[in-house]
Amino acid sequence: MNKRLVFGVLVYLTLNLYFSYLICSGSKTALWGNFSGLATVNVAFLTALIVIYGMRQLKATNEQLQESKKVNIRSLSHESYSKYLQLTLEYPNFSYPNPDIIRDNKDIFAQYRWFIANMLFYFEEVLAVNDKDKNWSDAISKQVRIHSWYLSEGSYKSQSWSQELVGIISKEVARSSFRKKRNTTEQSRKNAINVLYERYLELVSSEPQYYQVDVQLQIPDYDRAKHTLFLKRSFFLLGQIAELSVNDHDWLNLVKLETSILQSTYDESDRSRIVGTRLMTKHHQRLLQS
Repeated sequence: MNKRLVFGVLVYLTLNLYFSYLICSGSKTALWGNFSGLATVNVAFLTALIVIYGMRQLKATNEQLQESKKVNIRSLSHESYSKYLQLTLEYPNFSYPNPDIIRDNKDIFAQYRWFIANMLFYFEEVLAVNDKDKNWSDAISKQVRIHSWYLSEGSYKSQSWSQELVGIISKEVARSSFRKKRNTTEQSRKNAINVLYERYLELVSSEPQYYQVDVQLQIPDYDRAKHTLFLKRSFFLLGQIAELSVNDHDWLNLVKLETSILQSTYDESDRSRIVGTRLMTKHHQRLLQS
């Protein structure tokens, strides 16, 4: 930068000396007029140079201010977040809370509410100086997620938190609610499968004679009607289990095994009719055959 400046000054002085020489070598009567014109050009040039230099200095100053602002923002953000981390160290039982323990003790619950209020205050300070910085928003979201069970009560909405913080909390509360419903649904599905399989085992244990290969040949007083009814009930229960276990390979393999065992209980000549709609619904037929 300094070399360019020196070179520019030398070029400028050289040009001025050259034009001065030309003026002095010319007409004496127009000498002062020519020097006046050269002076005017120099003034205009120097003015433009000063303006350009001033703009560059202004830009450099602005960049310094922006960088200083970023440094201050980072400092304030880290300071506020550090206060939150210090709070978690002082109250480790609230960092990853046990909702049942907190709810059952009024004193602990009051302390936890105080902990949450301070946490949100520190998060508010971080968001206030960062103007929707995604990295900080993500960091705060992860912490809010841990306490979504308490924040789901919605009391935060009636307090004077910023719109950005309220948005983060609402988003995490909604996610938590969805996960809770999904887990509840999944647990209900598993419970239903267990109940159905227990009913199936009770059915098999109540009629063990029909749970063996070629029943007709094994039982002297074989009752075809009872055997058929046993199969209908068995296939119905297994079909229901298959419906609830579409993505559960362990249960589907078990259903497939039980279906093959039940098919083997019929006379070999009649086994092709075992999976007909006479013994199971069309929907269950597709599930059990697959």
